[in-house]
Amino acid sequence: MNSVRAGGWFALGITILTAFPATAAEKPVNLSLFTPISLAKAEDSVSGFRFNLIYGKNTSVKVVDLGLVNQTTTLSNGLQWGTINFNEGATSGVQLGAVNYDKRCGQWSPVERLLQLRGHRGGCSWRR
Repeated sequence: MNSVRAGGWFALGITILTAFPATAAEKPVNLSLFTPISLAKAEDSVSGFRFNLIYGKNTSVKVVDLGLVNQTTTLSNGLQWGTINFNEGATSGVQLGAVNYDKRCGQWSPVERLLQLRGHRGGCSWRR
């Protein structure tokens, strides 16, 4: 009976360990002083909320991104609000800050309202 119980615990442990690499790349929340000192690594994506006291860098941020300096390398989706916002990849949502840069479009502006429309191949931004 004990060997069956031990085998069950062993199987459960192996299952959990094999699932970790699949979930390690996306975190729901990231709090950061500056990028090496944060809950999520720079290579991770954030699926819910990121707050950077000084500087934060992640592959993607969805929903809300707040901080002094915000940087994403593949995707920014939602609200990005900071003094400096820097996006290297696709952007969908609103950027609010003193300096906003979208590398894909090569645009600098104080307030960017970036919309990614299906089939839209023209410029990246929509301004009022």
